[in-house]
Amino acid sequence: YFVRAIPNIINATFYTTGQMTINAYYINSFGVIFDKMFEAACKYIEQKPGATVISISQNDSTLSESGECRCDACMKEIEKYGSSGAMLRFVNRMANALKSKYPYIYVETLAYYYTQEPPKGGVTAAENVIVRFCNAGGCMLHSLTEEDPNSELFYPANNNKAYQSLLGWSEAADNLYIWDYNIDFG
Repeated sequence: YFVRAIPNIINATFYTTGQMTINAYYINSFGVIFDKMFEAACKYIEQKPGATVISISQNDSTLSESGECRCDACMKEIEKYGSSGAMLRFVNRMANALKSKYPYIYVETLAYYYTQEPPKGGVTAAENVIVRFCNAGGCMLHSLTEEDPNSELFYPANNNKAYQSLLGWSEAADNLYIWDYNIDFG
């Protein structure tokens, strides 16, 4: 089930698995929005005493659907750190705040669609942050490194791009998980 954590202020959702997603809106807002998200995360952790991971991630959507904030302040942050760096800075701040109260909790976030490319500007994941890399849009018939003479018929640029992004994330996150899935809507 879905429960709105902060209705009409931020698109935040808790799942029974412990996942909380946020739109990229307000990633620069470290005031009221951050405080409300921290409060909601603490409440959720208190309700799930066995939890060791909480996910604070962007919504499951493409850039065009995501609502990634394009205001001047956010664009400056995105230009300096990339979309993933801006998001990761927010997640790191949340992870550090949660660590003081729940030192056993890891904060998981997605590297997915508009945050799939690794961060710029020296941004790295905090020690209690897990980055879950998602190969969105790649060809599942071929490995990320496989040379295929017919690959231009499929997704050659996406597989190579995903591989380069994965290498970059391996430098930016000590806790790197892979979410590899094949979508079949048929």
